[in-house]
Amino acid sequence: MYSNSFYPESECRDFHVTGDQMHKLKRQLDASGAEDWYCHYFSPVLDGTQWGLCALGECYGGSNAFPKGFDALVAFLAKAFACKELMAEGGYESSFGHEMRGIDHVVTYADMLVNVEEFRRKRRSGFLDEEEVEAGEMEAEKSARELLRDLYMLVEENPRYKDYGFILESHGIPLNARKIAEQNMDGADNLLIIASMIAISRSDRFCGYSDDFGKCAKNGTFERWLKRLYEITNG
Repeated sequence: MYSNSFYPESECRDFHVTGDQMHKLKRQLDASGAEDWYCHYFSPVLDGTQWGLCALGECYGGSNAFPKGFDALVAFLAKAFACKELMAEGGYESSFGHEMRGIDHVVTYADMLVNVEEFRRKRRSGFLDEEEVEAGEMEAEKSARELLRDLYMLVEENPRYKDYGFILESHGIPLNARKIAEQNMDGADNLLIIASMIAISRSDRFCGYSDDFGKCAKNGTFERWLKRLYEITNG
């Protein structure tokens, strides 16, 4: 399905994809490197272009920022399904400057993570009904999963973060998810913040099965850390 929601008129078109078209689409997704895309791309530009794509079992999207290989995929879709309006003069990837750095992708989650405890507090106070709380909890799960995926993508691009045990040890922090989560990150650098998030995501390796990462994503811990990360990268 393709939708064009430019004001004042909107358009939505469904396409019946043949087996051959699906095969070519999968090949184009591979060629565009979609498996290595982050879940979210964002550039602080008013209005502009918003996009979304679900493929290969993952969902990707952005606002005025695009991954490498995006232009090639759009060109394929425009040709294969006669959607010439998809093509942007000069291309999408080149329209808004350089592609975001990996750490910039992760920082955007500071405004995307859902604080579940806040939703439950509002429910108890009568500001939200049960359905709204359930929707908030579902969104929280989704955001936590996408943050974890993008975090691991960042680490693959920057292997130094993989040595999280040594990084934490150098700051006198033990490999204990609870104690890591309790750290005051007000003066932390990006290396410690990312290493701490990775350590919590791998906590099942050193303290049995847990969802410490999900808890920190939903209780405001990671939101605070990512705001500190934003200060570092934009200071």
